[in-house]
Amino acid sequence: MISEEKLNQKYDWISPSNYTDEYGNREFQLKGKYGLISINGNEVVKPIYDLIWSLEHEYIVRLNGKYGLIDKNGKILLPCKYNVKDDLREIYKRKLKRYNEILKENN
Repeated sequence: MISEEKLNQKYDWISPSNYTDEYGNREFQLKGKYGLISINGNEVVKPIYDLIWSLEHEYIVRLNGKYGLIDKNGKILLPCKYNVKDDLREIYKRKLKRYNEILKENN
């Protein structure tokens, strides 16, 4: 586990240690970009995003003015190509539902 002092030296900004999401991740900023670190101080999501917002089970991210959705490990659920962040969860649910329908059709 990396000490809080070392984390503060490594990053330009880091969310307080008592502010973690349900997965134990914290936001950090490096050179104007945001990423996520685990409770142990390991980078979970590299600092490539303009902003990160934590939701219940995923994160809304912004890159070059467009919004997308990633999971707790940084896997892209929806690419950063959407204009409005508020509709991302609904878009993702529809895509996931359609994906499951396709799987059922092919089985």
